[in-house]
Amino acid sequence: TTRAVLESDDAAPAVWHAACAGLGRERGLFVPAEPAPAPGASTANASTAAAMAWKRLFFNQLWPARFKWDHDAGRTKRDFKIEVCVRFRPEDEGDEVAVAKSNDVVLPLHQYLKLQRDRRKDATEDQGPLVGAAAAPPELLDAVTGR
Repeated sequence: TTRAVLESDDAAPAVWHAACAGLGRERGLFVPAEPAPAPGASTANASTAAAMAWKRLFFNQLWPARFKWDHDAGRTKRDFKIEVCVRFRPEDEGDEVAVAKSNDVVLPLHQYLKLQRDRRKDATEDQGPLVGAAAAPPELLDAVTGR
């Protein structure tokens, strides 16, 4: 029976992969070469995990998006979710791009400005000049007002 094929460890991954590929080809949807594994999926039975990944891709992403390219005005379009995973890694130290040294502290602009305001409030004459307290450079002055 169909149910037995869909639940068998041998045939299920191929069946769900074929279902995804067929729906993707028919509806103009992207189907990845390998689906993302289900979160928390055990690797004890690789065949079952692969079948579940293809089944999850079919029902969570492809099936809801099957009418994405339909131009039928009578049909209501449904929104669907796309899951994205991105991994960033630091650049190599030998790159030409300047990388902050480990002892440098880089603050976002809003935190830097707050720090400078707090220093200005607490400043006394014996503390010396504040960072950023010098006159603005001429290229930043307004041509009309001179400020």
